Amino acid sequence: MTRFLLAATCLTLFSSVLFAQHDIQRNAVQRIAKGQYDEAAKTLEGGRKPNAGEAETLFVEMLSLLHQDKTEAAMDKAWKSVEAGLPFSRLLAGPPEQLAKLHD
Repeated sequence: MTRFLLAATCLTLFSSVLFAQHDIQRNAVQRIAKGQYDEAAKTLEGGRKPNAGEAETLFVEMLSLLHQDKTEAAMDKAWKSVEAGLPFSRLLAGPPEQLAKLHD
């Protein structure tokens, strides 16, 4: 019974830490939203863990390029992300505000 209570206590104490982890792509998107494009690129480098994969990295790089009005380069990244396994529907679904330039 004591072991069970100890395990339950540890799980409760550390569960917020476990669920608070973010992948590198999410961290990069946060930097893009702040206009920190160089920092976003550095965040994506190196393949640190947790990492959602190449297709998602290319998608985030595309978002960064769109924010910087580099539409042609963003279109190239969009196609590369699809070739790497990103569902094409993701480019249609959103985020709509950020993808508007790509859709145009």
